[in-house]
Amino acid sequence: MERVKAVHLRMPRCGSTTLSKWSDENKIKSYGGVNFGFRERYDGKVKNLTNNPLHKSLSKCVISYMGLENYLDHFLFSSIRNPFDRALSIYRHKSWDRVDKFSDFCYALKHNDFPNNSAQWHSEVLSDHLYSGSGILLVNKIIRLESFNTDFNDLCEVLQLPKSLLKHMNVSKNKPPTHYRNFYKNKE
Repeated sequence: MERVKAVHLRMPRCGSTTLSKWSDENKIKSYGGVNFGFRERYDGKVKNLTNNPLHKSLSKCVISYMGLENYLDHFLFSSIRNPFDRALSIYRHKSWDRVDKFSDFCYALKHNDFPNNSAQWHSEVLSDHLYSGSGILLVNKIIRLESFNTDFNDLCEVLQLPKSLLKHMNVSKNKPPTHYRNFYKNKE
């Protein structure tokens, strides 16, 4: 039986390091962002696709690079995360290390005031990269960080690859001692 062809669209702060490593080990191309350009990762090698902000959407950049017919000939998957939990993860990311308070981070996000390109990429709205302008989902499978191993094993089944438990990589070493909900207090 022929193996299912697949492509991973790597969304930041959503378990993407773990999925990219797994994709690489299984000879699945993984596309993601770097300094607000886009790149392909395959078989341990990285290739830059574009470093200009003309392509504001990862999926549209990959479609342009692969061709629509080839893109649609693959099983496409990506990952997402609870937006509040993801925002806290972005705040703790090293690209935002000059921002001291969470409220300052929220203000900067609201005003598109990013300290660098990496912070901007990590703060991107996921739907801008996974949906078309008319609201059509551009991937076949979404893996939710909150149900990561269950969703991942569903993906393995579709791709006809062995199911397994993935070890979450790139976990923040400075996790706050409280639940993310405690960062979203009304400070009136």
